Amino acid sequence: MRNELGLVTRLRQARSDSRLMLTGIAKARRLLLALAIASSVGILVPASTYAAAPASSDITATPSGQAAATLAAQRLTSDGHPTAASSLKVIREADGTTKTMPKGMATTTGVGPSGTTVSGVVLQAPSSATTPGSVSPMSGAQYWNQINNGCLTETKSQGWMWSCWALKKMINDGYLNNDFFFVTFDGKTHSNGSGMHYAYVETTKNSSSTPLTMIDYSPAQNSSSNCWATQITIGYILTYSWPVTECENWYAYGDPVYNPGTQYTEWVCPLCTIYNDTREPAMIQEVETRENGSPIWNLYYDFQ
Repeated sequence: MRNELGLVTRLRQARSDSRLMLTGIAKARRLLLALAIASSVGILVPASTYAAAPASSDITATPSGQAAATLAAQRLTSDGHPTAASSLKVIREADGTTKTMPKGMATTTGVGPSGTTVSGVVLQAPSSATTPGSVSPMSGAQYWNQINNGCLTETKSQGWMWSCWALKKMINDGYLNNDFFFVTFDGKTHSNGSGMHYAYVETTKNSSSTPLTMIDYSPAQNSSSNCWATQITIGYILTYSWPVTECENWYAYGDPVYNPGTQYTEWVCPLCTIYNDTREPAMIQEVETRENGSPIWNLYYDFQ
């Protein structure tokens, strides 16, 4: 394991050095890019390592917290995600970053490049065969039933980002001993004029989760162009397609074998200086659990 970790470290450093020569912002790259490289050459890499929580505080009840919640709710509502400020809690990180999230959502942390601590939230599916949502379109028909959805926002000096998720469960899947879920997670980053270079959304399986098998995910490859409308799709048993917008470069990674549940999509444009514009990363993932299982994910998101 020491040798494997050493090689991962060297790969990460090599990747960082290479991008530093090209862009000057390599130190901001996510740790999972190095893990993706390691996986591609056949190295068994460990799951994400979790760090102590960053110095942060809940400022929901303060005047600045109320102002942040109101602004986040307005931004989300205007972007098609109706949100009430009263439903949000506000966290201020040590670096001044402000994050808003639904009240009652647990927070978690992960390790970013060079030991940087990255904060996120915990998404848990209910462990029940009966879930709230829409009624089956016809008796016995298979359909995806939404059981959870919501949005998060992050505000920094150079702009802000919202990230929204939806969690659905397959009803009438035809299996006696298994359940099927999928989660969508997308983000939209808005520059305030100072420019931005990357934005990502990421899921990892929480250590308290029911064992799960990652059976379908998308996107699963890199693409590059300017901006265009596309669809990302899962198709195991029951197809679901989701329209999103892709710009410049998407770096996508999933590890269904060694780290089921670990997946991310990152928009990267290292030579870009995007002024007053938006960019979006997006992902979708289908998992299988035992009957009445409760998959739990950690959701991470960030931009620079």
